[in-house]
Amino acid sequence: MFSFVFTLIMILYHAQWDFLSNTPYVSRLSTITEKGLDHLAGVAMAYFFMTSGFMLYNNLTSENMGSKLKRRVKNLLIPFILWNMIYMPLKIIFMHQTINGILDL
Repeated sequence: MFSFVFTLIMILYHAQWDFLSNTPYVSRLSTITEKGLDHLAGVAMAYFFMTSGFMLYNNLTSENMGSKLKRRVKNLLIPFILWNMIYMPLKIIFMHQTINGILDL
């Protein structure tokens, strides 16, 4: 249950709320929400680091250390690298288009 709740907190923390209207009430509410999410995100990150460390060292022996680290690389590092190989070029392309659109005005 904690993992689910903290995952939702991290999603809300990283969400972009630009689509909301810029009325004073919404602006004030988003400021309060962002401050609250800043604190909750810190707790969520501490939880994720703690559980990751626990899972890494749970039942760790010198015999299974290599296999555990290989699984971490396969399950965490490779998807991270693949995602960034997709994300970074798209970000550069869209950022370039946005900058050019602004400069053309």
